[in-house]
Amino acid sequence: MTPLVLLALTIAPDQGPAIKWETKSFVLAGKYDIQGTYPRFEGNSLAALASKDLKAETIKRLTAFKHDAEANSSPEDGKFSVTLHSTAYLAQSRLISVLATAEYYTGGAHGNLDYATFNYANTHGKPKKIQLQDILIGGGNPEDVASRWIIPKLKKLHASSVENGSITKLTREQASQFVIAKKGLTWMFAPDEMASHAEGAFTVLIPWSGLRGKISALIP
Repeated sequence: MTPLVLLALTIAPDQGPAIKWETKSFVLAGKYDIQGTYPRFEGNSLAALASKDLKAETIKRLTAFKHDAEANSSPEDGKFSVTLHSTAYLAQSRLISVLATAEYYTGGAHGNLDYATFNYANTHGKPKKIQLQDILIGGGNPEDVASRWIIPKLKKLHASSVENGSITKLTREQASQFVIAKKGLTWMFAPDEMASHAEGAFTVLIPWSGLRGKISALIP
C-alpha cells in the first residue's frame, strides 16, 4: 500500500474549519441517562466527511449502550449512566483528529472509561479516514510497527500487563488508536487496557523527531 503523501512533520498554521457542537441523548427515568457530544465541522469536503462519520460513530456507540441498558437490570445503586464527549485535537483544512472519551457506569464498585480516536486527511484532493497503515512508509504490519514503538514506552511507564508479559503486542485497533497532536502522534489506552483499573489510563507520545522516515509526513 502506498502511504498517503502529506507534506511536513510539523503542524503548519491553518485557520481550519469552524466547529459547532451537537448533542445526542437517550434518557429513561430511573433506568438510563445516555448523553453524547460530537463536533460538526463546517468547511470543505474533509470537514463534511469527518462530521458525517463522527455523528454516525457517536450515535452507534450511544445506541449500543442503550441496548445494553434495556437488556439488563438497572444497577442496584443507581441507573446506567453514559457521558461521551469529544476533543478536537487538530482541525485544519486538510487534517482533522478527534478523541472521543466515554465515561460510563453500569454497576459495580466504579465507573469505566474508554477511548476512540478518529483521524481524517485530505490528500490528492480527496478526503479519507486514515489508519496507521495508511501513513506507514515501506508498508509493514501496523500492529508490529506500532508495538515496536509503544510497548517499550509502556514498560517504562510500568503498565503492569505489559511488564508481566501478559501483553506483548498491540491489536490492529490499538495500533491506530492515536490522535495527531502538535508534538507528535499520541496513543491513548483506557484503564484495564494495559494494566489494572486502579493503575488508570496510559498515554504514549511518539514525537515527530522519532517518526521521521517511518511515516509519511503529516500536515501539508
